[in-house]
Amino acid sequence: MLKATLLAMLSVFVLSGVGATQDTTDPNDASPDAEAVIHVVEDFIEAWNQDDVNSFVALFTPDGEFVTPKGTSKTQQEIEHVIVAEHPKIFFGTHLAETVDSIGFPEPDRAEVTGFFRLCCVEALFGFEASSEGSFFLRLIDLAGEWKIERASITEF
Repeated sequence: MLKATLLAMLSVFVLSGVGATQDTTDPNDASPDAEAVIHVVEDFIEAWNQDDVNSFVALFTPDGEFVTPKGTSKTQQEIEHVIVAEHPKIFFGTHLAETVDSIGFPEPDRAEVTGFFRLCCVEALFGFEASSEGSFFLRLIDLAGEWKIERASITEF
């Protein structure tokens, strides 16, 4: 149950259905677009680690998707509802870390990010802590110079 909820809350990135991207970029690329995309990933992690629901939700487009094993939230409102309902109960005070593996730009205004995550310090039964690791996928869109998450999904190892 905890494992399913972890996956549901993190839902940042399943690699299913993702075609090959053109212009795959090294995560250390210093191009302005690559830097802006990495900044979104960093903001995602920071919002999670600071338990900041508003900042977390604001990273998504209005119709952004947050995909989890429990289902898909298809709007900012639905994403906020899931985070408000679950984060304080299970994930408050947890620490999320990521490693970006690749950044691709299949179109000039689209980016795809893949990588790995680790969520630690989740309080489990009887005061024990649990961790979760897996891979993630983000699809972003450049909206008038601001990169936003269109889809975030996750898979656990």
